[in-house]
Formats: sequence, C-alpha cells, structure tokens
Amino acid sequence: MFQSEDPVFEVEMTSEEQRMIDRRNAENWLYENRAWLPKLSEGCPTGDVSEEGKPSTFWVNKRLKAGISYGVLHRPNFDEWKLTAKGREIAEEMEIESSLLHQKVIEK
Repeated sequence: MFQSEDPVFEVEMTSEEQRMIDRRNAENWLYENRAWLPKLSEGCPTGDVSEEGKPSTFWVNKRLKAGISYGVLHRPNFDEWKLTAKGREIAEEMEIESSLLHQKVIEK
C-alpha cells in the first residue's frame, strides 16, 4: 500500500492504482513530447532533441529527466537519451511513434 505524504489527507493506494497512475504519467509524457520521439527512438544528445529557437537545453534536460522517472527514457551514456522498450511499447499502443516515424520518412 502507498500512502500520501500529506498527513492531513491520508489516502492508501493499492499497487494496481499506483501502476495505473505510473502508466498515465508515462502516456502523458510521451504525448506531450511526441515531437521528440523520432530522435529519441534512435538515441540522441540533449542538444539535438529540440529544434533551434525552441526551449533552452536546461529546460529540455529537465523534461528528459522526467522521462527517465516515468520509465520511458534511459541514458546509454552521459549525453545520450533513448526510448526504453516500455516507452516504445506505450508510444506504439498510443499510435504516436509510428505515425511520427512514418511522417519523418515521407519528409526526407
């Protein structure tokens, strides 16, 4: 059982409820950052994730670290980010990644 850290509002959560919340967080992260998925699918450095003129590397780095906490990203080395198998699976279930990758191929 999981408990809230707020002593005023004690809520016990089952592990199934926690898994559902974790899954929803992962889905939200993938959806919000769907434009990055083609690059993250192949693996790329922090500076290559967002486009020029977009958010700062600091902000991008914070978003990428959130992806790690949701289990959808990992860092094969210091400055490389890549989708995990879980991240790829969820993105495919949501039909996000495949449509973006298809779009990337068409644009080339």
